[in-house]
Amino acid sequence: MRTHGKAIDSTGKDLIVIEHEGLEVKGDDYAAVIDTTVTSTPFSNEGLYLVKDTTNEDSAVISIINTAGTLSAIKVAGSTNVTITADNATTLNVYVLAGVVAVQNLTTGTIDFTVKAIV
Repeated sequence: MRTHGKAIDSTGKDLIVIEHEGLEVKGDDYAAVIDTTVTSTPFSNEGLYLVKDTTNEDSAVISIINTAGTLSAIKVAGSTNVTITADNATTLNVYVLAGVVAVQNLTTGTIDFTVKAIV
């Protein structure tokens, strides 16, 4: 098993990659996100995504599917505090924006979260 961690830029995001016998898990860590939408640009594929609000200890599994060339999100399971609805001001929102996974926090509170993809 190999684990790689690398700081990508100054936005507080780290890239995490874990590889084991043909299974690859990629992840981004985000710190102090408030009243904005961030896009996980490495995440532009169909697959399962674990989104965890590490500040409030909420998480959900989101499936990104491709239907006739259009990516969309389906919530598989998880906390009601994580949704696939954009612009909801009371939850952490996960959806597809311009072909990549987007995570949005409009709750007026600072949230740390991770996005992990099994691709």
